[in-house]
Order: sequence, then C-alpha cells, then structure tokens
Amino acid sequence: MCAKLLPPKTRIPVVAVEIIDPSMEESIVTSGYAIQPSTCGYELGISAENWSVADHIVTISDLGMEGGSNKDKEVCPPQLPDLMIEGRVLLPHESLGISPNEFLKVKGTHGINISMKTCGQELKHPWENWRMGHRTRTNSDFGRDQASSEQATTCIYKVPEELRTLKESAYKPRVVSIGPIHSNDKRLDAMEQIKLSYKESFCSKYMSETQKQRCLTAMEQPQFEASVRKCYADKIELTKKENQQNGSSKILAQMMFNDGCFIIELLFRSYLAKKEHQKAKEKKKKNNGDPIFDSPIRLRAIRHDLLLLENQIPFFVLEKLLKFAVPNIPDPSLNKRYLIRCVISFFGNLFRHGDDTLEKKGDPHDYHILDVLHKCYLPDASPEQENDKTRSRFPSASELDLAGVQFKNRDGEDLFDVEFVKPPGPLGCCRRAQFEIPTLSIYHDTEPLLRNLIAFEQCCPNVPRHISSYGFFMDTLINSAHDVELLEKAEMLQNYLGTSQDVSDLFNNICKEVVVERFYFEKTCEDARNHCRKLCPRFMASLRRDYFANPWTGIAVVAAVIIFGLTIVQTTYTVLPYYTKK
Repeated sequence: MCAKLLPPKTRIPVVAVEIIDPSMEESIVTSGYAIQPSTCGYELGISAENWSVADHIVTISDLGMEGGSNKDKEVCPPQLPDLMIEGRVLLPHESLGISPNEFLKVKGTHGINISMKTCGQELKHPWENWRMGHRTRTNSDFGRDQASSEQATTCIYKVPEELRTLKESAYKPRVVSIGPIHSNDKRLDAMEQIKLSYKESFCSKYMSETQKQRCLTAMEQPQFEASVRKCYADKIELTKKENQQNGSSKILAQMMFNDGCFIIELLFRSYLAKKEHQKAKEKKKKNNGDPIFDSPIRLRAIRHDLLLLENQIPFFVLEKLLKFAVPNIPDPSLNKRYLIRCVISFFGNLFRHGDDTLEKKGDPHDYHILDVLHKCYLPDASPEQENDKTRSRFPSASELDLAGVQFKNRDGEDLFDVEFVKPPGPLGCCRRAQFEIPTLSIYHDTEPLLRNLIAFEQCCPNVPRHISSYGFFMDTLINSAHDVELLEKAEMLQNYLGTSQDVSDLFNNICKEVVVERFYFEKTCEDARNHCRKLCPRFMASLRRDYFANPWTGIAVVAAVIIFGLTIVQTTYTVLPYYTKK
C-alpha cells in the first residue's frame, strides 16, 4: 500500500490523506488532517487508528533537503531541526514507526515520506514539498472525484415484462424500498421510520455533524447525480411536489444517503453479531429492542428485498459513505473488502445449507449488492467447451437412471463443478458411469434469488450468464417429482421448500423466456448423452434393475443360473455316452 498527500496552498489548510491499495487500484481510506502554521513551518497531525496492526506497519521519515526550495529555508531557520515528532528529532532519512491508535504531531519544512509494509513488501510514496503548489481539498473535489473515479455503468434495470408475468412476487419488495424504482410504493412506507432510525444510528456512531454535511454536499454535486442516474436503465422519476420543493439532485442525494446508511448499519449489526457470538446472545437475552433483528420474519423479508434487481443502489454510494465515516469506524480492517465480507456474512450461502465460506470472484468493480452475490456464485474456472447452444435434448435424471448412470454428491463449493465420469477400460460397459453434482439446498428464497440473478444476466450485457446456464441445466435434469426424489436420494438436493413436486415446478418454470446463448455445461451434457445412446449400458442397467434390485432376487437369479448350469452339465454327461458308443 502507499499513501499520498494532497498538499495545501492556503494559510490554514485542510488536507486529505488517502490510503490506496494498488492491487485494487482504488482508495480504501480517506481522512482529513489540519495543518497549522508554526515558527518552524507547519504542524501535521497523523492518526493511524484505521490501520491494522497485523497487516500494516506505518513509518514516517524525513526526506531532508531533497526537492526543497529557497522558500523552505526562509520559513524554517537552518538551526532548527528538519523534522520533529513528539519532541524527538529525526535526522534526514531516519524513520519512526507509529502504532495504531497513536496520534503524532509532525513539525518540519521538507518532504515527508510515509511508507507502509504490507505482507513483507514495502512501498513508498514521498510527500515532497507538501506546503507548496497545491490547493485545499474541498467538497467540490469530492464531486469531481465521483465523476472521474467511479465507473458509472448501467446496471440497475426494471425486470422485463416477459419474466415478471411468470412470477411477479419474485421481483417485488415485501417490506423495504431501496433506491428510486419502488420509492413511491405506499405498501413500503411502514419501514421508512426504521430506515431513518438506522441511518441516525450509523451517523451518530461513525460521522460527526460536519462529516455528515460534507457527505450530503458531495452527493448533491451534479457529477454525483449524473453518475447515479447513469446506473439506472430507466429514467428516475421523482414526485413533482418533491422536485418543486427541494430539486431533484437534493432528493436523490438524500435518498442515496438514507438508503446507503441503512444498508451499511444493517450489515454492520449483522456482521458484528456473528463475529461476537457470545455477546450477541447476551444482548438477545436482554432484549435490546432492535426492530429488525428481534423480528425473524421482518429480517427474512429484508434479506429478500435486498436481493431484488429493482431494489438496488450503486455500490459506489456505499463506498463513498464509508470514506466519509472511516475516521470514526472502530474496526481497523474496514474498507471495501470489509464491506463485501459484511454482505457475504449477512446473506450467507443461499445455495448451500450451513456453508458460509463464499468468496467473491471476477471483476473487482462491483455494481451493487446483487452483483457482489452474483460474483460469489460464479464458477472457479471456465469450461473446456462452451458452445453457442445445446445441440440436442439432455436426458432427465430418470432417463439417466434407466441408462445405469449413478448419481453422486460431489465435494466442493462450486455449483458449476459438474462432471460426468465414464467407466474406463474395455469392460467399461459393465460398470456404471457416474454423474457428479455438488449439493444444492432449496429454500423459499432460492427461487427469488435465482430469478433476480438470471434477470440481471439477461439485462446487463457486461455480466457472464452462467447462472442462466445453471438454471437451464437443472430444468433439463428435473422434469418430474421422481427426478427430484432421485437427486434427493443421492444427496444432490436438500429440499427445504416443500414437496418434490414444488421443487420440480420451480426449475421447470425458472428459465421460461430466458435466452441461453452459450451453454456452460455443454461438454458434460454431451458426454452423458453419448453414454445413454449405447446399448450395453442400458442392457446392464435393466439387468441390475430387474434381477438385482434387492438381495433376495439377486440370490434367486444366481441360484437359477447355477441350477441351469448344473442341468446343462448333467444333460451333457447323460447324452455323451450314447454318442460315444456309436
């Protein structure tokens, strides 16, 4: 990591320090520091409270007269020390390590170098001549940063009518509105007070009144509004009354601020409760009166609503809120990755019961929360062959079973790690092929999640459509309740939804009106189709099914074969002497 200082030009300036992660190419911490004039130059306060002990070692050192100027020498007499930190004089090129939660006052006139050691590597960025040639960082700068640094891309859509008519409830929020699309839905007004209380809680803990006003002012900048509006495919329509009173930019900024603070506070409370499990239990016993976490039904409904494609706000809104709040955040690891961990912790693995070990993959730029979850479920690797379309119909689980294919639960977290294992060797037809599929848990929220992920893929051209391929694969594999029962017996499916017919109906309708241009599982499905066309596997499967379905029938068949063999031998020995005499 490296640090850079935006040097000031005014008499009593305020500068901003940004800690930048080069691997992610983006700022993860922003803090403001006041510089006061003194007899020997300036005084800079540096707080390290937001840096992790385990990951970062922060060092401050003096660069001496390198890069200095005559003006520097006039301000600070030569007999005074070049750099003084808390009363300790540092000679040129000396350094002093500072610990987290330690506040140091730095006096000096020359360049200051801050270096951070991360995972054994040290990267340095000099703060040379930080008193000269630059201006103070203002709220308008944050607005310009928003327009330049945030990759505003259309990523939030209204669900197409072809998909909505199949199951409208899967795309409509139940209790809470996030963003402008459902902001005028009167059904959701009851949650507004709870959202405001969460916002106030977040601001009181993590933002001063000044920071709050600076954040709102930055969000009211035209550049910020343009970036937000660009993320929505449809025109954002605010009520005429609101537009006349405050203007659309202020209404939109307040909406982004309120919804963003609500989401972050919700994620923080959930994450900290899981992180401190015992403390959370004690709080629960004391009944702390949380309107969301004290109501499992409401919490489940909110979790559902935050998954909806139409109920999203841009992820950079959450990042900006954190940047303004960072100086007072207690957790030192709080940054974008921490926020993503909170998102994953809040939702958990919605496709695998009891497994919360999700990791985000793919492009580091995130559109919104649904996009973060979408990247968590992406395959670990690309398929060997990904054709433009399926060439022929794929057999269902029942048909595969009739062909002697054995279903096996495949270990691993990747839903796309599906493999058809053909029996090797010349006598492979006498052995059973195996179809290995990772376990999928089916809940009541599985269908809304799948539908919104698929809708996101169908609408956004920059998103890989692997979830659509997975839905199509499961739709072809499951055609009836019997197919579901076969997969449940093999522990490939865990049904927490209801009957086997309910699961069958879910997958048989999930991909209607969905276009799958490139089928992820084509190579695996082609191997399974070719195996099922062979006569020998089907004959052996019929033999096992009809004559070896249970031990008693198997024993009877073996006994019959033995008796039949003995009968042939006896007949042979009886007839043989007759022909021998002749």
